[in-house]
Parts: sequence; C-alpha cells; structure tokens
Amino acid sequence: QEDSDKFLVFSQSKLLLERVADALHAQWADHRAIEVDERVIVSTAAGARGTVTGLAEQPWRDEAGREWVDQRVFVLLDGEEEAEEFPLDRVQAVPFFVWAKDGEAAMSLFRDEPMCCGLLLETGNFAAGLTLTAANTCFVLEPQLDAALQAQLEGRVHRPGQTRVAKIVHLYTPGTVEERVV
Repeated sequence: QEDSDKFLVFSQSKLLLERVADALHAQWADHRAIEVDERVIVSTAAGARGTVTGLAEQPWRDEAGREWVDQRVFVLLDGEEEAEEFPLDRVQAVPFFVWAKDGEAAMSLFRDEPMCCGLLLETGNFAAGLTLTAANTCFVLEPQLDAALQAQLEGRVHRPGQTRVAKIVHLYTPGTVEERVV
C-alpha cells in the first residue's frame, strides 16, 4: 500500500471482524518500539496526539539498592510549541487499524492519522450516515441481500470530497450460498 491508501472492512459478523483484526495484528504488530519522528497517542484525559522528538533513559536506585531505569519519551503534542516529557508506559504508537465501535476517538484517528490505515465496521450498526472519504478501498466480507444496504456500504467511500479512485472489493467463499448470491 502507498502511505495515503486507507481501507474499510465491512461485515455483519463481529466474529469475522475479530478474525480480521487478529490477522492484521499478526501482520502489523501495534506494540512495536517507539521511535523518533513517529506519531503517537499519549494517555491523557484528552488522549492527546503528537510526534516523538526524543527518547531517554533515566537510571535510579530504590531504597533497597536495586537499580531501575525509567524510559522517557519527549513528545511535541499537536498545537504546542515545546515537547513534553512522558513516561514510556503513557505513550503508544498510532495503531495500524481501529474499530468503529470504539467511537469518535477511533474515527478521528482513522481520518486524521496517516499511519492509521484501516477501519473495521459492523454493517448493521455503524454504516449509516458515515462519510469515510479518507478510505479509498472498501472490503465487503459477505454479500448483502438488500441492494439498498449494498449501495449504502459502497457509498461510504464514493462521496463528494473523495479525491482518489475508490475500489470496492467483495469477498466470498466459493462453493457456498454466498457464491450464488454474488
């Protein structure tokens, strides 16, 4: 994929979406080491985002004489002029994909962060009314029996404001009833 490519995965089945999520995690682990110049999310009340400007380790000893190392991350938060220091456990890399069920914070990550390339959606709950022109590829994991619902799913990426060629990919299992529906 090019850096600007983003994808949607629609399914009626939460279980099927969970399997897709497991496969994506296996392929692109979200729990990788944080690096300088990487986009991150900082655990704050507002869930601030920013760019890593530096990393540091600070050794210290406890009262029993044991040596410890605090790992610190310097992050230039969006809209700020100076980097702030945070403990490593409060900073995570922007995930490769998010679930629409996680609400507006997930939708915002998908729309605004170039490194967040995928959005998983359950067709019945989250498809209506969404404009998702940040995506240019839409995977539909099972055929829709209702033509209006099918058009609505495809319309998530085919909207005014879409600046790229949008692709709709229908997946089905050969030798099943899905093949006859398609």
